[in-house]
Amino acid sequence: MAASKAVCIMANMGTLGDFKPAMVTAAHLALQGWRVSVLAQPKDKDYTMQKMSTAVGFEQAVETELQLVGSCQEHVFHPPVGCPPKVVTAEVFHPVSYICKKASIGTVSGEGRLVLYFPTADQAMDEEAYQTASEPNKAAVKKDTFGNFLGLWQGAVDALRQQEDLPDLVLTNCYDREGNMGLFEKAMSYTSQLKIRVGHLGLGDAELTDKWHANSSLLAPQKLFGKDVAAVTKRGVIVEPQTIFPAEGLPTVVAAFLAAKPSAIVVLSSVSKQWTSAIENVLPGSDAYQVLFVNAASREPVKAGHLRYPAPLADLDAAFAAASLVIHGGGVGISEQAVRSGKPSICLSSMVEQELNGARLEALGLAKHFKIASVLEDGFGFCSTVQDFFEGSIELFDDVAVLSAQRQVGQESALALPALVEHLLKISAQA
Repeated sequence: MAASKAVCIMANMGTLGDFKPAMVTAAHLALQGWRVSVLAQPKDKDYTMQKMSTAVGFEQAVETELQLVGSCQEHVFHPPVGCPPKVVTAEVFHPVSYICKKASIGTVSGEGRLVLYFPTADQAMDEEAYQTASEPNKAAVKKDTFGNFLGLWQGAVDALRQQEDLPDLVLTNCYDREGNMGLFEKAMSYTSQLKIRVGHLGLGDAELTDKWHANSSLLAPQKLFGKDVAAVTKRGVIVEPQTIFPAEGLPTVVAAFLAAKPSAIVVLSSVSKQWTSAIENVLPGSDAYQVLFVNAASREPVKAGHLRYPAPLADLDAAFAAASLVIHGGGVGISEQAVRSGKPSICLSSMVEQELNGARLEALGLAKHFKIASVLEDGFGFCSTVQDFFEGSIELFDDVAVLSAQRQVGQESALALPALVEHLLKISAQA
């Protein structure tokens, strides 16, 4: 049976770091002749439209606004307190109204198409509104209102199915634990045939046949909470191909700053960026080196040798290439990007998964790892490590290991998307 080459990507949960691989996958599939529909959180719209405005091989987006009405049930979420989380669902359905931003983007070849949906309702459709802010060494925790989030998305999926031609093959990027994914998909009334597992916590999944672990075989932890996960097949981190998303370069002020003298760049993940200012306060100014803090804003005077850039950088690859040292939060994507740049790094972890990643990087001789909570208590070890690196007084990193890892992860990421397309074709042909 021939594959239909049509897929719906449910990318309605997680941070921007979780969303980016799904978005990159969607664009790649469209250029391979697929009809791709993406359901995403409203917060990701601006990022998506900016990226697609510069993507190669696509026509200009046609944006419209849909008025939708869907049906959903009331879901009561019970957080995991001494037991796994539960979702209790009422039998009665009720209507929910939505305004949905739709962007339809054709390909220059005319063979593929990308359609993006960003629904909004009276209540928030972004998951972050239903989670507590994370604290050092702790992950963000879902509130007991999370059931409202599930119900709103159940209604949005129902409404779009009624009005739009959504493909039957469903791929999701859900980051959560395996058991929780089943609860959430049931509540939102869809079933995914393939689950892209971006985070390393997915390596602990019991059922692997419907999972695609978008991880680096080199950088992924070998053990997860005492379980040996070395044998789990890792397919490579999904990164932006420059054939689709060409390098955008650096803002003039950033490029000039990094060119002036040896520099470190601090870029923390979206779940830990609130501590960027605290890290800045810990690091002293220096005449020997300088530090760029990305996505950082403060009214406090900047220290000598420091520069704050108040927004994310569209071209982190260029920033890493221009820096001598990368200081990052230890997420899967940013860790791979730092290694792929060929630059040594310092990992500042703020939750368990980042801590596992940082420990693995340190064991490989690619990074030094510190917990943010420890640095905020006593930053001497972190600051002295940065100082020692730029003074060259001690050998902090294994240069041979860094270059070898750069080659390996680069090869892995280059193969990741073509392998995913081939796998989806097989699933589609079997459907």
